[in-house]
Amino acid sequence: MPLVRIDVVKGKSKEFKKTLLDSVHEALIETFGIEDWDRFQRIVEIDREDFEFPDGKTENFMIIELTVFPGRTCEQKKDAIEKITKKISDRLSISPSDIFIIFNEPPLENWGMGGKQKSSGKVCLVKPDLTFFIQYNDMMREWQESKTQIVPWFLNEPFDTLEEFAKFIKMLDMCEHATNDSPYASTTSYFVIDENGRLIGATSLRHYLTVEGFNSWGHIGYGIRPSERRKGYAVQSLKLMLEQAKARHINRVLIGVHEENVGSWKTVEKCGGILENTVSVAGDNEPIRRYWIKIQ
Repeated sequence: MPLVRIDVVKGKSKEFKKTLLDSVHEALIETFGIEDWDRFQRIVEIDREDFEFPDGKTENFMIIELTVFPGRTCEQKKDAIEKITKKISDRLSISPSDIFIIFNEPPLENWGMGGKQKSSGKVCLVKPDLTFFIQYNDMMREWQESKTQIVPWFLNEPFDTLEEFAKFIKMLDMCEHATNDSPYASTTSYFVIDENGRLIGATSLRHYLTVEGFNSWGHIGYGIRPSERRKGYAVQSLKLMLEQAKARHINRVLIGVHEENVGSWKTVEKCGGILENTVSVAGDNEPIRRYWIKIQ
């Protein structure tokens, strides 16, 4: 949710201001992966006598302030600065030397929305166990009602009894320790919870790639329940799983996502994913984008 403020000398045309706002917004979509609707922008026009700037600048000099949630990488900010500058320069014939850009990153406790203080938004990974029986069923009912794709692989329908859920937990333990006698890779699975202990998603890490995994879905799968999407939880979850991969001495991680799932592949790209190719897999009607992430 970037907040954009642009200070300019008073007297700019309506067309100039619209082009300026569009240029900044498009650059943030491309570099920060924000949605098109996520548009909080304002232009502040200042009388020339009230707007001081160094000699050598022109009447087109502007200051662009971007107030954003913490967590963007240095590379993302660098790309944003370069793309904002280029779009404005190309479209409005303004010298890059007249475009001054600064980022502000107030901590989340300094944000207030809807009358409430923004929480830290931090998530953590926990091993599935019986204490999540009620929360799991609640999450899966919500997921089913949304009619959106349910991922990762081990999430399923709500369980009728605690005993059935216990078998599910046992199955996950067997998958992790390769005692399930299956053709699949050993896999560690986690639930994702927020800072209040609410179950908001799940994720899994395959310890190695089978031929099928190499050709399609890769090492890591993750999913966030519908009501908790667009809050940065998917990026956090994937970053935590990359740490798990590093702990297992996996130096390159493969992740496959459906091509139409734009939110998911933007998440991978935010975490450093480099697209290798797009493939079609038997039994799946939608192409899969294969990304590699190098573990630092």
